[in-house]
Amino acid sequence: MTLRCRPYYKVSKRSIHEHIRARAAGAGPWTVPALCAAYGLTKGSLPGGGTIGILELGGGWVASDMTTYFASIGQPVPTITDVSVDGTKNAGAAGGDASVEVALDIQVAAAVYQYLTGKTANVRMYWSGDIGTAAVASAKDGCAVCSCSWGDDEPAWGSAELASMQAALVTCTGAGTTFFAASGDNDGDDSDGTGNPSVDAPASCTNAVACGGTSTPQSGPSVIWNNNPGDASGEGTGGGYSATFPFAAWCTGPTGPGRMVSDVASNADPDTGFEIVQGGQAQVVGGTSAVSPFWAGVFAALGARGQGFVNAKLWGAKADFVAVTAGTNGAFPAAVCCGLGVPTQALLTALAGAAPAPPPPPSGLLSSAQVTGVQAAVSAVIAPQDALIEKSVVGPQLQAAITALGPVAS
Repeated sequence: MTLRCRPYYKVSKRSIHEHIRARAAGAGPWTVPALCAAYGLTKGSLPGGGTIGILELGGGWVASDMTTYFASIGQPVPTITDVSVDGTKNAGAAGGDASVEVALDIQVAAAVYQYLTGKTANVRMYWSGDIGTAAVASAKDGCAVCSCSWGDDEPAWGSAELASMQAALVTCTGAGTTFFAASGDNDGDDSDGTGNPSVDAPASCTNAVACGGTSTPQSGPSVIWNNNPGDASGEGTGGGYSATFPFAAWCTGPTGPGRMVSDVASNADPDTGFEIVQGGQAQVVGGTSAVSPFWAGVFAALGARGQGFVNAKLWGAKADFVAVTAGTNGAFPAAVCCGLGVPTQALLTALAGAAPAPPPPPSGLLSSAQVTGVQAAVSAVIAPQDALIEKSVVGPQLQAAITALGPVAS
């Protein structure tokens, strides 16, 4: 069943001339660094060190595309390692259409990481015929994150396969690897053939961070991605409520009959998508396939160790997101399909555990640390000057000076 999964990328239908006109109007495609800057994310602000795992069920990549792409955005080429989980391999230039997915995943995830850290990304590509097996393999290798841009609607899986996939993600996140999954590209019913709302797995699994899509112009706020308003099976972000997994207590989004999809969001509309390089050609690509690697790059930039299951932590930091409030995917509003919304620098700082600087001591007082520093500094000067300065004279003078400063703030 896994092998019939779809990659969730969408190639823009605009011509190059239309993209040029759209860019001039503030509605054109993004480079990854430009979108990070538009979100207010600070370049070089995170420590990095996390390895990025990317799960692929097909396609391939070639080094020349990576060299061209990263040169175009002024970044180094990341270190990319192919890992065959079950005999599936990087097909290189013979990878077919799925290679667009592969290029998008690598280029977005690594570019986000390198923007936020100023360091070269370490990317491990997990080639597999099964999502759960690849997720567990990435965790065994110590990846901080694993990004999955493949999936299918819940009815296509069946309860046994969904339970097995969720169990694999429990293992993955339990080992410290945070798992990100695209929520799909065909609006509310995800073209499941029933005409009823349906969400995608693995995004609907409780232990996945479900990644929904926005349309993000270069001027103005993000809105839900839906290029076919009123059409529940059109081109737009997946999302809704799971028919398999229960609504989670940690979710403070609109309550529904099952697990809410999505948790987070980012730019996915192919018309405001990302400029990538694949097959030697520059092209503009979007889809929720772009959202999962975006967030994976963010979390890998937080540090060498992965954070494992983070959904409760994310929903506890709701105030640090910019919510997406406008539009629907033909069945559910943005508050459901885009979850908490898009990131801010405040969110990244909170996730990294950076403590704010301590307040200065009250006016006129020295902290105990400052006094210790003064004593150490003066001692360092006096010690080498034994022949010139009598300590028995300077010592009392120093003590008198400190006393004169008044009480020490604790």
